[in-house]
Amino acid sequence: AGRALVVADPREDRRILVVEPIRPRRTGDAVATELTRLVAELGADASLGGSGTHPMVMVADALQEAITAQRFALRRPDAVALSAQSTDLVSVLPRDAARRWARGLLEPLLRPDAQWEQLRDTLPTALAYPYTVAARRLHVHRNTVRRRVAKAAELLDMDFTTVRDRATAGLALDLLAERQRPERSLTLVGGATPTLEALLASPEARAWADHLLCGARGDRRNLLTTAAVWLAHDAHVEPTARALGFSEFTVRSHLRALESHMARDLGSLGGLRDLQFSLHILAGEVGVTDARGDLCTTP
Repeated sequence: AGRALVVADPREDRRILVVEPIRPRRTGDAVATELTRLVAELGADASLGGSGTHPMVMVADALQEAITAQRFALRRPDAVALSAQSTDLVSVLPRDAARRWARGLLEPLLRPDAQWEQLRDTLPTALAYPYTVAARRLHVHRNTVRRRVAKAAELLDMDFTTVRDRATAGLALDLLAERQRPERSLTLVGGATPTLEALLASPEARAWADHLLCGARGDRRNLLTTAAVWLAHDAHVEPTARALGFSEFTVRSHLRALESHMARDLGSLGGLRDLQFSLHILAGEVGVTDARGDLCTTP
């Protein structure tokens, strides 16, 4: 009916892909609601997984996120796991304030000599994947990816080997996902540039974090302690296991359980970002970074 693109997945004959455009003045989630009802009517043979909102350049990542969510949906009574429904961090942040923060953080990349369009198209993929994989997805040489990421890291004064800085930059890029160059003159429209900590302190963000981690918080294995230490070691299992006095198998088992509770793929940048920020919101256990400075520290 002109509301979404619906195609068969050429790799899996039992899977249908639905791509819904985000329209101006969008009201409700009519397509998701109708799909949820359809899955319920079809019964045990059907399940539904969804992704968050992504720019078109990241459509492959959105697809993988939806496929991951669909695996989690198989374990749920209603067979539905839509991460875009009430669980997307970008959607719960105050839009104008969040975009002012994102512009403030990314301002060095918006300068005329910084080649914003090139960096905008490269960074989301390069932050999410090893450079070789990113280069293949972007159809450029891996050294080109490496050079662009190094340039962005230098301009932003960030260390993209850390989960914290990758998650923070990824969030800012998601907030400025429009294809046009953001206007630098809009940075201070509507008030001073907020801090990321202030954005994450909103009641809406806290409710999002509480919903996302509620299952993990009730798990007797204390999964969130494992998660906090794992993030503090930049998602490396071996030093996490040493710090906790666990085996690497136990750490991996905790992370798999956490993925199930959150319906997130912790092997993706989006999953890491949501874990990073939700833990900070609820417990302040994991630091978040603003433009060239820590807002809080890891104890």
